[in-house]
Amino acid sequence: ITYRQINPTKYIVNISNVTKPTFLVFSQTYANFWRLDGQTPLPVYSLLNGFYVDKSGQYVVEFEPQKFIYPGLVISAITLVSLALLFIRSSKH
Repeated sequence: ITYRQINPTKYIVNISNVTKPTFLVFSQTYANFWRLDGQTPLPVYSLLNGFYVDKSGQYVVEFEPQKFIYPGLVISAITLVSLALLFIRSSKH
């Protein structure tokens, strides 16, 4: 098993020589929002994330809520700019 950390919420994992179905244990504190190629984790020892893997290959492990951060920041920035423009406009009158 080899892996590459893209950022704190995304990893690329390469698994080779899988001859029978097994579990990949991801040593982050268990959170139901982690995904391995869309697969939800199973709790391992009640505190780690475990994923069922049945073949060799490359997998993406990522924290799903992270994909909402950038759209949320854009919406917040647009709202802030709009409010600032409204405030400037209303203060001139």
